[in-house]
Amino acid sequence: MIVTSNRGPIRKSEDGWEASIGGMSTALMPVLKDVGGVWVAMQDHDDMPIQLPYPEDNPQFTVHSVPLSQEEEDNYYYGMSNTVLWPVSHYMIQHFELKKAYINTYRSVNERFAEAVVEEYQEDDVVWIQDYHLMIAPKHVREARPDATIGHFWHIPWPAMEVFRILPWSRELLRGMLGSDLIGFHVREYVDNFLESCRVLLGAEVDENAVYWEGREVRVLVLANESKQDEAEDAGADYVGLDDYIERIENDNWLDFEAVVATPDVMSKIGRLGRILGPRGLMPNPKSGTVTMDVAETVEELKSGKIEFRVDKFGNLHTPVGKASFEPEELSENAKAFLSEVLRLRPAASKGLYLRSVTLSATMGPAIPIDPSAVRTGLR
Repeated sequence: MIVTSNRGPIRKSEDGWEASIGGMSTALMPVLKDVGGVWVAMQDHDDMPIQLPYPEDNPQFTVHSVPLSQEEEDNYYYGMSNTVLWPVSHYMIQHFELKKAYINTYRSVNERFAEAVVEEYQEDDVVWIQDYHLMIAPKHVREARPDATIGHFWHIPWPAMEVFRILPWSRELLRGMLGSDLIGFHVREYVDNFLESCRVLLGAEVDENAVYWEGREVRVLVLANESKQDEAEDAGADYVGLDDYIERIENDNWLDFEAVVATPDVMSKIGRLGRILGPRGLMPNPKSGTVTMDVAETVEELKSGKIEFRVDKFGNLHTPVGKASFEPEELSENAKAFLSEVLRLRPAASKGLYLRSVTLSATMGPAIPIDPSAVRTGLR
């Protein structure tokens, strides 16, 4: 395990190093002693080495220190953390102060904490990031280690969306936190406020306990006979079965998923679902890899955020960007994510105009043309 926090669990004493007095240290140190690992924190004393095994007489974990200059500590900790984030989180907006140096230093310090985590990371480690000092760090860890399991616990109130959005960098901070797999809050009110912030400010799809953002959460249905069902469940499929799910889709129009995988031997059974799944881009198809005997690999790809699209004989790309229940902001965010990926994958040798036309349509509805130049401008 790697615990990451602003303040570390130990402090300088006359005889060397001793446990700090504080709630976080008291709560988390026994956990880290039990499972072993590393605690990444701001350097507490000039004499503290970058890596310090603790306790010194019988090491049970390592403290990895991140040294900061006085200017960095002033801007990142006393400035951004305590003069901006803490007052806003407690609805004391008359007391917060905005300075460019605060956010710039906060960004760089969060990146350095993330670099320390990545340096210490070993396969299967759980990364547990703490509090409002390190909102952007999860994103940096995720970019360096896409396979990492990352948690973030928020130790103070999360304010109402209408208050949080007054921060000029509110979206950047939310994106940073959404590098996490799991985010914890003290009470239900704070959870609801966070979800509303993600829904309104990022256009993310949310439910009562989850945020669906940039492929971090894709619900996968696997339709297969019993011989393949255990494999699908082990790979992380959300729903696994056959006849019961076919009936739910056909009779109840159940569509609580974003992808469907099927084995070839059951396609004769699910063919009648084509009228429901086909127009929504959900029908399993050998060309897209969703009709396969390698169920585990396909499920893992989809759960990791694979973008599905089809190409017609004229070179047009087709992909669903949402459902009728989505808010306009959510549809816009999904469309931008897809178009950004298309532009990113442009071959280096490609000449001339690459994105010639863009259209948006509802299922079985008319196509609405969108100005490609406006798309390119909006993605900058």
